[in-house]
Amino acid sequence: MRDRYTFKDLSDFEYRARDESIGRAYMGHIYWTEMLYRAHMASVASVFRTSRWIKVAVREHEAGSLYGCASACRSLIESAGDINHSLGPVARTLAYNKDAIRAEISGQAGEPMLSAKELEDTLIHFTHARKVLKTEKTPAVARRCRPSSTSTTWME
Repeated sequence: MRDRYTFKDLSDFEYRARDESIGRAYMGHIYWTEMLYRAHMASVASVFRTSRWIKVAVREHEAGSLYGCASACRSLIESAGDINHSLGPVARTLAYNKDAIRAEISGQAGEPMLSAKELEDTLIHFTHARKVLKTEKTPAVARRCRPSSTSTTWME
């Protein structure tokens, strides 16, 4: 059972991506493996967040605190809306592109590399709880060099 996510160091990723013999297959494998890690991280975080708000609402209800229960329920609704807005299209997008993603991860994909900028940006936004500005340096685990690539269709 996997108990942690491993993201490649950016400089190591860029170095190996330039290797003519393994570069293209390596890039697709790492890009999509880490993308699936991000999707899993976001979904686990959303389940955790939802269960915590439910526990708070129940606790406050059992304590007879109307304001506490109402506040927790409001926060649960707001959290659910944020989760739906951010992660709603993720599963459909991954499912729609599953064959191409599987090929990228296995190293069997052709040119150009399949990328998903909008999906990547959404998952980074969700995990970092804010939009990363273009002028801002993104966390190293979030950045990847983008070759000329085919984009996925964002499924809403």
